[in-house]
Amino acid sequence: MAVAEHIKQGSILGEKSKADLLGFLSAQGILMFFLIGMFVLSLFSDQFFSQGNIMTVIRQASIIGIIAVGVTVVIIGGNLDLSVGSMLSFSTVLVVDLHDKIGPTEAILVMFAATLLLGAVNGFLVGFMRLNSLIVTLAMLSAIQGLVLIYSGGQNVDIANPGATWFGEFGQGYVLGIAVPIIIFAALAIIIQAAMSFTSVP
Repeated sequence: MAVAEHIKQGSILGEKSKADLLGFLSAQGILMFFLIGMFVLSLFSDQFFSQGNIMTVIRQASIIGIIAVGVTVVIIGGNLDLSVGSMLSFSTVLVVDLHDKIGPTEAILVMFAATLLLGAVNGFLVGFMRLNSLIVTLAMLSAIQGLVLIYSGGQNVDIANPGATWFGEFGQGYVLGIAVPIIIFAALAIIIQAAMSFTSVP
């Protein structure tokens, strides 16, 4: 009887351990995949874990992270935004094209105004007209792609001398040895986290 009870308890503990392991893998699956990927890639290059490469990867990831911060707020609110990629393309083309024409500060202000207007259209259609965010942002995605094509004429746009102004520091500059995009991402993440902590989704 004692043996049977012991076996039963062992079986229960085994099932619990398996459930705990599956729960951990489910919750931390992305992290585990990331760590395994880092290990595999390090086998192909001795420079993978070098300081320069790590900073480059973090800098590139922080640019995506800046976008992800805004998208996260949208998703928490129960919506989706498929137009974010096209919005990024439009803002880049606009600010780069205007940089040499009106100056970096003015170009950024115009870019902010234009993208805020497009974002307001999305917000109005979804928030006030109660249209499906998936459909609205998909339509905006296509509209912005067309707008970028018309604005650029299908040609590349670039800055003649990015080092002549402070504009290039946004992407390639450093503050106390830390890349500027990383600082911007960290600041935005902290601000959004603080804002979300004191607000609620209706």
